[in-house]
Amino acid sequence: MQALIPGALKRLLLASNFRGYSRVPGASEQTTITTTSTAAAGTPSLQTSPDAALRGPAQPHVNPQRHPQQQQQQGHGHVPLFAYPLLVAAVFAVSSAATVFSLMPEVPAITLAAWRLQLTSVLLGVGAVAQWRHLSPSDRSRALRSCGWLVGSGACLAVHFGSWVWGLQHTSLTHSLLLVSATPLLLAALALTTGSRLSAGELGGTLLGLAGAVVLSVGASGGGEARVGLAGDLASLLASAVMVGYLSVGRRLRQWMPIFVYAFPVTAAAALALTLGGLALEPVSLGGAGSGGVFGWLVGGSGSRSGSRSTHYGGWVLYLALGPGIVGHTGFNTLLRYLSPLTVALAFQMEPLVGSLIGWGAGVMTAPGGATYGGGALVVAATVWVTLASAARERAEQQQQGGQEGQGGGQKGGGQQGVVVGKEGAGVGEEGVALVAAGRWRKGAGEEAGVGGGGGRREERAGLLRGGGGGGGGGGAVAERRTEPLTKQELVDFLSSGCKPKSQWRIGTEHEKLGFNLHDNSRMTYDQIAQVLRKLEARFGWQPIMEDGRIIGVHLDGQSVTLEPGGQFELSGAPVDSIHKTCAEVNSHLYQVKAICEELHCGFLGVGFDPKWAIPEIPVMPKGRYALMKAYMPTVGTMGLDMMFRTCTVQVNLDFESERDMVDKFRIGLALQPVANALFANSPFKEGRPTGYVSTRGHVWTDVDNSRTGNLPFVFREDMCFERYVEYAMDVPMYFVYRNGQYVNALGMSWRDFMAGRLPALPGEYPTLADWANHLTTIFPEVRLKKYLEMRGADGGPWRMLCALPALWVGLLYDDEAQQQALALVSDWTDAERDCLRTEVTRFGLRTRFRGGTVQDLAKEVVSIARGGLQRRGADEASFLKRLEVIAETGLTQSDHLLELYETKWKRSVDPLYTEFMY
Repeated sequence: MQALIPGALKRLLLASNFRGYSRVPGASEQTTITTTSTAAAGTPSLQTSPDAALRGPAQPHVNPQRHPQQQQQQGHGHVPLFAYPLLVAAVFAVSSAATVFSLMPEVPAITLAAWRLQLTSVLLGVGAVAQWRHLSPSDRSRALRSCGWLVGSGACLAVHFGSWVWGLQHTSLTHSLLLVSATPLLLAALALTTGSRLSAGELGGTLLGLAGAVVLSVGASGGGEARVGLAGDLASLLASAVMVGYLSVGRRLRQWMPIFVYAFPVTAAAALALTLGGLALEPVSLGGAGSGGVFGWLVGGSGSRSGSRSTHYGGWVLYLALGPGIVGHTGFNTLLRYLSPLTVALAFQMEPLVGSLIGWGAGVMTAPGGATYGGGALVVAATVWVTLASAARERAEQQQQGGQEGQGGGQKGGGQQGVVVGKEGAGVGEEGVALVAAGRWRKGAGEEAGVGGGGGRREERAGLLRGGGGGGGGGGAVAERRTEPLTKQELVDFLSSGCKPKSQWRIGTEHEKLGFNLHDNSRMTYDQIAQVLRKLEARFGWQPIMEDGRIIGVHLDGQSVTLEPGGQFELSGAPVDSIHKTCAEVNSHLYQVKAICEELHCGFLGVGFDPKWAIPEIPVMPKGRYALMKAYMPTVGTMGLDMMFRTCTVQVNLDFESERDMVDKFRIGLALQPVANALFANSPFKEGRPTGYVSTRGHVWTDVDNSRTGNLPFVFREDMCFERYVEYAMDVPMYFVYRNGQYVNALGMSWRDFMAGRLPALPGEYPTLADWANHLTTIFPEVRLKKYLEMRGADGGPWRMLCALPALWVGLLYDDEAQQQALALVSDWTDAERDCLRTEVTRFGLRTRFRGGTVQDLAKEVVSIARGGLQRRGADEASFLKRLEVIAETGLTQSDHLLELYETKWKRSVDPLYTEFMY
C-alpha cells in the first residue's frame, strides 16, 4: 500500500480540489473534468465554444473542446469579459446547494440525496446513449468489463451524498461545508500516515487543518452553537473521505471512457443505492408523495412528516441540477479554458464561506460561534495551503523527472557529450537538434559539453546521426560559455565530420501526420496528444521527453515522436541500413498509435496539408518558441503560419562519403525535388475546398521566408563545397538563441555578429557549436545540409508512400551508377528551369510542361533509375517503388484520386477523407 501512495496521491491531491472532479492522467493541466461533487454529481462537462454562436453558417463546425490547451499555454492572456462574472456565479451556485438541501429538512437525508441523483441520472442518460453509439466494439466491451469499477465508484458517491446530507441535518451548515471540502487535507494526512513523502507546505497545511478540526470539534461538543453536533461533523468528514475512492476510480476510467458513458452508470448506481437505502432505513415508500416517497419530488405531498403543510419539491431538485450542476460545475469546466486549474481550484475553496453566508441570509442557520470562526478559518487556510503546495510539488517532480530523463537519454545515446542547456535540458546533441522548420522542435543532439537531451542517439560506426527527440527537462548541465570566438573552419569541420565510408551509410525516415477527433474531424488538442504520448510510454516502453514539466514527445531506440506547432505528430526514425527496416519501423509506429487511438476516439491522417481547418481553429502546442515564431512568420512571407500549423511532410536523410559526393547528391536532390513533389502530391484541399494546387504544401513553401528557403543556386556553381554552404548559412538571419531554459529573441539578427560577440540579444557572448547546430536547423531549403542531407520535398501520405520516398532516394543516391545517371539527367538544367519546376509542379503536378515533354516523362525516367539502383544494392528493395511506378505510368497522383472522389462519391465534402484515408 505504501508503495502505491506517492504515485496515486500526488495527482489526487490536486484533483481533489474540485470535489468529484477527475483529471485525465497524462495531461499537464486537465481541462475536461468529470463533475460529480456534492452539488452536481455526475453532471457532465457541457463545454461550448464561446464564439460558436458568432460564426455564420459558412464557417466550418468547430469542436467545442479543441482550444482549452491553447488558451492555457498562452498564459490565459485572452480572458473574455464573461470569465470572472461566470466564476462568481459558479462559486455562488455551487455554494448554494447546501442551503437548498437545508430548506427541505423534513425530507429524510438518504431520500433527499437520492432525489438529487435521480434527476441527474436522467440528464446524463441522454448523453450516454449518444456517446455509446459512437463507441467502437472494443470500447463497448471494455466498458462492460469495467462495471465493477463503475459500481464501486457509484457506491462511494452514494455514501458521499448520503452522509453529507445526513450531516447537514445534524450539524451546522458551516461545519458541514468546511469538513466536506477537506478532501485535500485527508489525502495529505493519508499520505503522511503511510509514510509517503510530503513537501513542507503540504505537511504544514495538514497540521494546520488538523488544528482547525480540533477547534471545530471543541465547538461542537461544547454546544456553543445552535445545531452543531459531533455526529453531524463526523458524517460530513466521512463524505469527504469517500471521495478519495471516487476520485481514484475516476482517474482510472476517464483515461479512455467518454464523460457521459462514465458519469451515467456511476450516478445511476449511486441513485439506486440511495433509493434502496431510503426504502430500507427511512419512513418512505415507493409510491409515496412529497417527503414520504423515494420519488416524492415528482409530485406534491405532505410537506412535513406530520402532514402540516403541502409542498412540491420538484423546483428545488431541478435547481440543484441546473444551478449548482450546470452553472456551477459546468461553469468551472468552461472557465478552465481561460483560467488556470489552480485558480479555479482556489475559487472552489470559497464554498464554505460563501455557502455559510447564503445559509445565514436564507435563515437556515444562526450566526456561527467563535469556535466555528476560528476553526473554519484554520481549515480554509490549510486547504488552500495544501492545494498550493501540492501543485508546486507536482510541478517540481515533473521537472525533476524530465531532467533525469533528459540526462539519462543523453548518457545512453552517447554522441560527443551532447549538451543540455538550462533547466529544460533542451538537448542539442551530436546531430541535429532542436528547432526545425519555423523553430519547431524535432530532435535532441549535442556537440558541446554536458549531457545529451531526450534520447539523442549516435551510431558511432553507422554514422547517420539522429537525435531522438528534443531536450529532456531539468537537471542538465548548462553549456559553458566560450571565451573566444568560433572560427569559420570549426563550422566547416562540423559539417565535414559527417563524411563516412559507404559501409556506414544509413537511412533515416521522418513523417508527419494530422491527429483528429473521430466525432467531428477537429484537430486534436495538446491534452489529447499528451494522452497518446503517455500511452506510448506506458504500453510500449517509450521514454518521455519533457519541457517545462509537460510531455512534448517520446523516444525509444534511436526513434522519437515529437510535436509540430499545430500538433502534427512526427515519427523520426532511427538510422537503419535498409528500406525494409525503415518501413517496418513506420509500420510498427502506426500500429501503436492506431491501437491507442481506437481507445481515445481519435485518428491520424496522412496528407500534405490540413484539408479542413483554418489556422485560428488549430490548437497551439505548449512550446515557448511557437509564440515567437507565430508573430515573426507573417513579417517575412505570406504563408509561414500555414507551414507551421497545416503542413505535413515525409522526408529521408542520407549520408555522403566525401565533399565531392555531398555536392553531387545535393545537386541531384535539389534538381529532382519537384519531381518528387509531383509524384507524392497529396494536398489538394484547404478549408474544405480544392485549392487549385495538387500540392498545397509545396505551394506554401514558395513564400515562407525567401532568405532561408528555395533552390539554392550556388549549389550548382563550381565553387560549391562545405565552406560555401557555411558562408550561406552565416548570412541567414537568426531566429533565437537557447540560454538558461529560455529562448532568447534574436529574430533577424546576424550570425556573423554573434560570432564577433556583437549579438544585440547577447552582447559580449560568443556562440557554441551547439548554437551552430541550432542555427542550421532554422534553414529550410528543399534539400538541407547538416552532417547528412535531408530530402524535404514530398507531401505526407499513406503508409505505402511513406516507404516509397526512402526507396526513391536510396535508389538514386546510394548506388554509384544510378547516381551518375541522375546527375547526367539534371546537369544542364538552368536556374530558371529549376525555379519554374519548383513553382509549377505544385499546381500541375506530373502534367507540368518541361523541355517539350512533361514532368511525367521525367518521373518515369527517375523512377526507372531508382529501380536499377535498388536492384544493384541487392537488398530486394525495388518492390517499394511499385506505387510510384503506377503513378508515373498513369500520370494520376494521390491528389487526382482525392479530387475525383470529392466531385463524385463525396459530394463536394472533405469529411469522408478522414474516415476513408486515416491510418
